[in-house]
Amino acid sequence: DTRYFFSPSAFGLEKGEGYYSSSYYSFWQFQWGITNNMSIGGGTFFVIPTSVNLKYSWEIQENLNGAIGWFYVGDIFNANNGEIGSILNMPYAVLTKGNKEHNITLGLSYNLAKPFNDNINYEQGFREERLVLNVGAISRLSRRFSFVFEGWLLNMNDPALLGGPGIRYFSKVKRITAKNGAGAKTLDFQLLFIDDYGPIPVVGRSWKF
Repeated sequence: DTRYFFSPSAFGLEKGEGYYSSSYYSFWQFQWGITNNMSIGGGTFFVIPTSVNLKYSWEIQENLNGAIGWFYVGDIFNANNGEIGSILNMPYAVLTKGNKEHNITLGLSYNLAKPFNDNINYEQGFREERLVLNVGAISRLSRRFSFVFEGWLLNMNDPALLGGPGIRYFSKVKRITAKNGAGAKTLDFQLLFIDDYGPIPVVGRSWKF
């Protein structure tokens, strides 16, 4: 409920609730509820890059939730001797309208990332286009399936869209692991479009603990 394929919704994890997730069993991440309003997470793609994130969410009114957070991707462990720096360094805010079964989310973030090294101009490449808009939506189709959409709008001067639609499958939870939903699993399948390229099939999984 707290995310679409990758982008966050304004729903938060409860205290002590968490999950692992992966894409193609290559990019791994976890999210864990520190309190009923705040969660923390991290992930890695073979050590470089590594990500960390923090999210604070709250209910504004019935069927309307807000969240603010920070998402960082870079060489956190200095595995490349400082040559990479930060790729993404983004404060963000999201607003979700609807309930956990059927909702739409609008998000806004700003990339403060620094260059890979001192020889690269600070405003070179995608860092010149720092404002990022995103939208996410989910609609429960049945007990086992939900329709999911996620899109990112980059480069406001020459807009480019990253994202696409997909399906989430909810697997059956065995009674022995069903306490507080622990053991629940989902399987995501997305058709990813990157500007003029795609669709690229993306497969991901999540395990609740």
